[in-house]
Amino acid sequence: MQFPNANNKWRECPKQTVTGVGKFNRQLSGGPDCWAYCVLELGLLPRGQGFVFKNLIAKDEMPISFVTAIENDVITSMQEGVAKEYPIVDVYVALVDATIHEVDSGDRSFQRAGVLAFQDACSKAEMVILEPMATVTITTPKQFADSIQADLKQRRGEILRHEALLNHSCVLEASVPLGETLGYAAELSQRTDDSVQVTIIPNGYAEFPADIADALRAARKANEPEKPAVRNLPIQRFPKRKKS
Repeated sequence: MQFPNANNKWRECPKQTVTGVGKFNRQLSGGPDCWAYCVLELGLLPRGQGFVFKNLIAKDEMPISFVTAIENDVITSMQEGVAKEYPIVDVYVALVDATIHEVDSGDRSFQRAGVLAFQDACSKAEMVILEPMATVTITTPKQFADSIQADLKQRRGEILRHEALLNHSCVLEASVPLGETLGYAAELSQRTDDSVQVTIIPNGYAEFPADIADALRAARKANEPEKPAVRNLPIQRFPKRKKS
């Protein structure tokens, strides 16, 4: 299958709410032992809302620097995306549970635990691939209107407006995947002897059709390297840090 253009602008988001667990327990670069455990909830925001982080742990139960460490590395993971391909957008991430070790927990250990929890949540979620959309407005003589409309539909466009004007011309407005509009204005001008006016304005994101999304996932899975075995670290619940 030939995929649409502009894949560097594709995005992903989860289709449902899931939780992920991150546990980190090892020594970093010859330094002291590091330990952290957290649970994150990942859910969908309305399209175009970006990202919201919520801390549901009581302020007196966990240092704010640990929470900030989790949030910052979750943002980095979102920018890289699943399998480091498409950035993740329009999600909220909530810190719903955490356990700390009085000696071995720190910012770096919760950075790692937060990333692991976020990745675990993404692996459980049905991720939706999004493509950028554009509003295409075309002013054209009426004799070209039907062929232009058919061409827009071939480009997976949705016709939003077809308005007749007084000077034997009309205006067509459509929502079209941005990747389908590359070079379109020049091509249309050539086909109509420079008798049309075209404006293309980026306008948010929308889900890929199911057949294209399935093909993209299959291609990604085929290109994924075999993952090395990961040691399953046991969870040991430590008392939470005492209040000073």
